[in-house]
Amino acid sequence: MRRGNLKNRSKYIKKEESGWLSRFDIFIPIVILLSMINPLRAAISQYYIPDYPDDIVWVHYAQQHFNNISGLLTDKMGTGLRPTINVIYYIGYALWGSNEAYYYLMNGALFAGAMLFLYLLIRMLHSRAAGMLAVLLYLFLDASFILVWKMNYTTSIAEIFFINASLYYSIHFFEKKERMSLILAIIFGIFAFFSKEPSMVIIPAVNIIYLLHKKEMGVKNRVIAIAVNLLPVLLLYVIMVYISPEVSVSASAPISERVKERLVFYVEQELSWQLKNPYIFFLGIIGTFYFRKFAKDAYGGIPVELIKNVVSVSIITTVYIASQMGALYSLSSGIIVMLLLAIGFMLGNTIQRIGIAWFGVSFAPLLLTSQVVQPTYLAEPNIGMSLFLGVTLWEFLKYIYSGPRPKNTISRIFNYANIAVIVLVVIVQLSAVPTQIGNTNNYHNMVSDSQNSFREAVDYLTATAPRNSTVYYISTGERQKVGGGQIDSDVFGWLLCFKGRCDIRIETLDSEQPKDGYIVLLSNVDAYIFTNEYKNLTTQVQILKSIKNGERVAYVLEMKR
Repeated sequence: MRRGNLKNRSKYIKKEESGWLSRFDIFIPIVILLSMINPLRAAISQYYIPDYPDDIVWVHYAQQHFNNISGLLTDKMGTGLRPTINVIYYIGYALWGSNEAYYYLMNGALFAGAMLFLYLLIRMLHSRAAGMLAVLLYLFLDASFILVWKMNYTTSIAEIFFINASLYYSIHFFEKKERMSLILAIIFGIFAFFSKEPSMVIIPAVNIIYLLHKKEMGVKNRVIAIAVNLLPVLLLYVIMVYISPEVSVSASAPISERVKERLVFYVEQELSWQLKNPYIFFLGIIGTFYFRKFAKDAYGGIPVELIKNVVSVSIITTVYIASQMGALYSLSSGIIVMLLLAIGFMLGNTIQRIGIAWFGVSFAPLLLTSQVVQPTYLAEPNIGMSLFLGVTLWEFLKYIYSGPRPKNTISRIFNYANIAVIVLVVIVQLSAVPTQIGNTNNYHNMVSDSQNSFREAVDYLTATAPRNSTVYYISTGERQKVGGGQIDSDVFGWLLCFKGRCDIRIETLDSEQPKDGYIVLLSNVDAYIFTNEYKNLTTQVQILKSIKNGERVAYVLEMKR
């Protein structure tokens, strides 16, 4: 009875969608609002992490090129030629200068736009529910939190915005044949290509997967479209070899070792740290078995419905046991993940294959490049994974609820066991949410104390130091001895310049014996080093400003005259 009601309700929903819902999609404002929560929190707190200099470098670069726009378009910044990002920071600096809050709002707008286009893309190719589920999965990844809580991650945020917009309009063109969609797809694609390198393989790969399934286009048109989409891949090769060889494959370590290290890192970070629960990933993979329509009803005398249930229960149970034994994080686990993705690609429909291809082509280079993979590098692969999981989990849930009932007792037992396992996975996932939120808040409170002390010391110095003053600063080498991170002296100078005090001269304590001027200790590590390594100076200084936030301290000292 319930299944019949569900079918009738589906017809009713489709009928309603042809009316006002087709003109107003309630999910669109929901996606935007959810995407803006963390950027707004960051903007209100003007949050930045002083351990990372990139928050300052990009804006300083825009500041230095304020009267040299051609330099923004031609100079290489960071690890590649990224004029789109340079121009974005240039516009930001021209509009609001050194006010960090607006940079977070800018990132929030780009991030919300990226999530909106992801939703619209999935809605166009599949359904609203799957699109919303994919967006929610991405929003709850830790990588998403990190992205919007750092000023300098405009690089990744802008890129995923341009990627998602370009793919939405390109596929919209293939679906609707609207010329304006093609123009927008090309414009957003160019912006993406000059934002960050992964877009040069993601956009072509997704378009090609889509075109291979678009048989009504005709062979000739498909060949032309695929050939055009391969051009950015050639451009990426030129960039990696001739423009930014420092991020290419390095001969310093065997490729096999690097691939092994990266695979283990992904299994550890993505499955347990970002998704918080590896089971949901495997749940998405095995979901492909559930709604896949096999050619036969039985294989080797075993009903397909029994195979589907046994496979899902076995995989989920195996993953759970492996995780409890600490055996989940290994090279073999990484290989299993890749194998399951390959199976999902072969069994999946068009949009599932798009999601897996999106993940694969953007993650594969991270296995080979000489740079160490960081969580934020997974921003692009995670979009594809979230797309795949959103569609798969939605279809999986629909199949469980309204699919055909098992015909024999054994199949029915495994069907119930499978549903019970899924319910337990959901319960475990939900039960972990309060702890996750608490851990995240504790981390942000700790770092917030540190950055507030840092900020207050810098603000005091910029407001009170006479013009052309000299400021002495703990060197990077001294901090590395005790394992403490902080921005180095050059970036500290850029920060002061960013705050309007380009006149202040920066010296490191180990390069010159201070005679007059100021000494700044911007962290607990700085204070520890100063009291232990520079004891001869402790009687020669007076404290102008003492700052304490929680357990985090900072000092502005002045040499006694």
